[in-house]
Amino acid sequence: GCDRDVARNETRSVETCQNGTITIYNASRASNLFDVKIANPTDAWHFVCGTTRLARNVATCTLSYEEPARPEGPAWVRIDFDDVVQEDGDCVPRGAVVVGTYFYDALTNDAGVYVFDAVADGAAPDARTRE
Repeated sequence: GCDRDVARNETRSVETCQNGTITIYNASRASNLFDVKIANPTDAWHFVCGTTRLARNVATCTLSYEEPARPEGPAWVRIDFDDVVQEDGDCVPRGAVVVGTYFYDALTNDAGVYVFDAVADGAAPDARTRE
């Protein structure tokens, strides 16, 4: 997917695009809470997420930590799950759209937004994410 970033005290944004993976783990059926790892070849960002009974296909997430570890400001992600099917009693999405944002704060010198499509393993011929 792609992101658009603005450095502190600048008026012009810069767009970059990259490929990566998204992994859902530590999911709870009882609470609809789970963790997500969004990774590219050099970095990974972990989020805690949740859905509600009114919008089970939409998750709201907040940044919990980054690999490699470094001070980070706040970041939020919304995940809209697509083509959800039942497999062995679990709801499994075949794809998702991810929209995230990060803000200026004392630890970060940039603000921006990113958007990408994610597809499940086997759903795309070459990768788990696509541009």
